[in-house]
Amino acid sequence: MSEVLELVRSAVSQVWAHADGAGFAVGSVTVAASLAGWSLAGRRGDQSAREQRMMLRLTAIAIVFAAVTVQVERAGWITRGDPVVLSWFAGHRSPGWAVVAAGIEQCSGVIIAVPVAIVLAFGFAVAERRRAAVVLLIAVGAATVASRLVSEVVDRPPPAALRWLDVVNPDAYPAQPISCATALIASLTWIYLTSHPSWARATLACAMSSVIIATIAAAGLYVGVHWATDLAAGVLIGAAATTTAVALVRIGAVAADSAVRVRV
Repeated sequence: MSEVLELVRSAVSQVWAHADGAGFAVGSVTVAASLAGWSLAGRRGDQSAREQRMMLRLTAIAIVFAAVTVQVERAGWITRGDPVVLSWFAGHRSPGWAVVAAGIEQCSGVIIAVPVAIVLAFGFAVAERRRAAVVLLIAVGAATVASRLVSEVVDRPPPAALRWLDVVNPDAYPAQPISCATALIASLTWIYLTSHPSWARATLACAMSSVIIATIAAAGLYVGVHWATDLAAGVLIGAAATTTAVALVRIGAVAADSAVRVRV
């Protein structure tokens, strides 16, 4: 037993020693992609199968987020592309479009996303769609709190902001605006698809959501207040928050239904 533990300890030490390299990043993404693909190809139908697929997707998101965070903390391989991406956007920047991008970036943050989520959740509750309201509140709330906590742990200096636009970004990693926006948009997409289930609508809704999230991320890069990896981490937090919210609501719904059957 001690030999096995020593072998595991040695393997973990080797992986950690090279956690800032390309192999660690590519390997983490490969494992996460495999889990995500497995969840899509998994067995469908019963509740346990749906929960397993949800857990696989959440694990895949967590693996990628952990890999990005470790690489950012150690100034690893993936962060080498951040200056290149930001320089490209800076080279194509114009004052007029920068003002528009700054507005988009600011409006997607906590100040807008949280009140919108609360108002929409209240509307869903009034319409007796309590599960939709709960998913919305948990997803946006969890994304807000998680992104804030991570920013307290990972001390990453932000890129130089556009001072002439008075844009200040004290917390670079992760990008909290995109975290909140992703959680809000993904939650609304899930709510829409639960009422209008079809492959065509799912494809269209997911495509539109992706375009909106990508636009917000591009705005952050265009203004120059976030690195590309900050935005990637923000999207992952928003996706994880929404996946967790949906999983909790589904588990709660199953438990409630079971309780009703027991009473009957």
